[in-house]
Amino acid sequence: MNLLTLRIFSSVIEKGTFAEAAKENHCSPSAVSFHIKTLENYLQVQLFEKTGRCMRPTEQARLILPDVKNILTSFSSIEKLKDTRKDLVGKIRIGLADSLLPESIAIIFQKFKQLAPNVTIIAEGSDTAYALREKVYKNELDLAVSFNCGDYPHTLSTYPLDSYLLAILCGAENSIDNNAFKIPGSKIRLPFISINLMSGPSKFFDRYLARMNITVEDHMQVNSYQAMSALLRNNIGFAYSPVPIFKQELENGSIKILPSFLKNIDLGIILLKNKTRSESPAVSLMSKLIIGNLSNPSLDREHFIEKTCLMKRKNFLDSPDVFDFIPFDCSPDL
Repeated sequence: MNLLTLRIFSSVIEKGTFAEAAKENHCSPSAVSFHIKTLENYLQVQLFEKTGRCMRPTEQARLILPDVKNILTSFSSIEKLKDTRKDLVGKIRIGLADSLLPESIAIIFQKFKQLAPNVTIIAEGSDTAYALREKVYKNELDLAVSFNCGDYPHTLSTYPLDSYLLAILCGAENSIDNNAFKIPGSKIRLPFISINLMSGPSKFFDRYLARMNITVEDHMQVNSYQAMSALLRNNIGFAYSPVPIFKQELENGSIKILPSFLKNIDLGIILLKNKTRSESPAVSLMSKLIIGNLSNPSLDREHFIEKTCLMKRKNFLDSPDVFDFIPFDCSPDL
């Protein structure tokens, strides 16, 4: 038994005669008879009864017809995938924010290579969302998964994927007083660690420190979140960073979150593409995999760009949505 036999069986039921089924399958009536006989021998049942010129399906034939159609439909989907994969060639250039969870990206790339083995993935990391935005805008990247930085030209499309909560993080045995960032005029004798001191979160947190009149020992810029994790775990300093990046360290207790008057501050994660260029099958496939694996189904996407971009928030230091309470006597004019 093979797929042609199943196709011919389905055709005989639909067309009613061996002759019409033969036309549909581009073979002779005798070939149709051979395939039906082969299927009957395989199943050990009679499938058709001749009534005049027509072939009337038996009860057994009607019983197996849904399963036969399911098999043929499934194979049709496989054939379409095979045809699609013919177009999945060349290379795809994708930009990634360095702080995105590497395990999730690795799974996406693995699935992509299974479906598109002939496409080369060229991945480029960046510690700034601005750099990724610029490269997608200039067509130097086909797409990017980046933190939201706002101010996107109309030629760029943005698809909200998720958001990461920001918090003050330090080592479990850190010498910083637990409420130091809620005490006006505190002197933190450890450095503020950042991936990029010019990034939105770093600038945002520096403004908070100034607002609270809190001083720190120094500012330290490192080249990866792995390096930041090592410094935090060894109680070298503190950071203001997306919480999910340090999920494992927070769960095992090597890193902790320090309280502050900041609340509900998060960074949006988006899929970024250039609408002015035609999208290749490879880019379409990668986009679907990214959305399928990184998109949060419960995410509130209304006004997402404005809500998850620190620089887009007007008067965010004075907003009740940002601060629970700020003592008036420690608030320098920013």
